[in-house]
Amino acid sequence: MDLKNKGYGGVVTNVAFDDYMSNPEYINTFSQVVRYAKEIGMRVWIYDELGYPSGTAGGLTLKAGKEYEAKALCATLLKVDAGNEIVIKKTKNHDFLTAFAFPISESKKEPDYQELFSKPEDIYVDAIIGERISLEEYLDGNHTLFYTPKETSLVCYFQTKHLYEGTHAQHNVHASRRYISVASKDAVREFISNTYEKYTEAVGDLYGNHIEAYFTDEPSYMVI
Repeated sequence: MDLKNKGYGGVVTNVAFDDYMSNPEYINTFSQVVRYAKEIGMRVWIYDELGYPSGTAGGLTLKAGKEYEAKALCATLLKVDAGNEIVIKKTKNHDFLTAFAFPISESKKEPDYQELFSKPEDIYVDAIIGERISLEEYLDGNHTLFYTPKETSLVCYFQTKHLYEGTHAQHNVHASRRYISVASKDAVREFISNTYEKYTEAVGDLYGNHIEAYFTDEPSYMVI
């Protein structure tokens, strides 16, 4: 009532951050507060995360599965002259995805970084003169690639890695913590289960007649 008397018309609120979304007592207290706000005529929005960016449910989402963590696709693209051996090693803490090569025109020069980041789709497309060649047979047990092309080729080696260092997840002003892949339906489903479904169990009967909205806080695409 003190906030109401001071002229506030509503609140954006959430379950207590201690033992976030896991303590039935705190969830019950939240329900009581929201219902009291309705009694005294204060508008209510719900904040959907412990800090930001939304998606982790305070860490609960990733506790349910490491596979829910954000990942990056890492590409090694190298022009290799005919008869020259190329050796590419899998990077530590990365997962090998695939490797292949395209025969290309020998006149195609190596791109500089300006070209690479401005129009990556144009770097070698106009130079390809043959079909894609799978390089799976040239990999050892550690996914190190040993390949000597018969023709000048573009060699492509792809890996994935969990995306954290140097990203928004590490450097945002709330907390340095690993983040989910917002492109994963299963990860987002787990986040919803840990937050929205628990809120719905507690105060879902107030949707549409008192609780106006949820505030979701800057879900991140994890662009470096």
